[in-house]
Order: sequence, then structure tokens, then C-alpha cells
Amino acid sequence: MRYIKEAVAFGLFLPGLELFEHFTLYEPVCDERQMVVEHLDGLAADDLLLLDRGYPSAWLVALLIHRNIPFCMRCDV
Repeated sequence: MRYIKEAVAFGLFLPGLELFEHFTLYEPVCDERQMVVEHLDGLAADDLLLLDRGYPSAWLVALLIHRNIPFCMRCDV
């Protein structure tokens, strides 16, 4: 059995239903962008991916556009 003393939670949340469709605990050293990439296959065609913080990067934007995933990303200007 493996124990995690400290973790970062990541999940795809379904508003309205108020539940997580995909949820994973990661070690604190995991990159948030990598967490997103690992969960992209869990999105439905009509889902909107909301990225609140820590995600802005050219490669991630390019990946989401390439995969035709609708998204809204908060960025500093």
C-alpha cells in the first residue's frame, strides 16, 4: 500500500451535477499542465475546459486548438 503525505488534487468538474468526472491525486512536484494533458481524453465533445491558473503556455494552447477542445484560460497581460 502506498501512502501520500502531501498531494495536489486535479479533476474535471461537472457544474450543475456538482461532481467530479475524473479525479486524481498527484505528488506535489507534478506540473499542472501535465495534469491537464493526462485528463483531456475524459472531456466530452461539448465540454468547455476552464483553466484558472498556472496553465498559460503556447504549447498547451496549440495542443487544445489542435484537438478542437473549447477552452477558456486566465492569463496575465
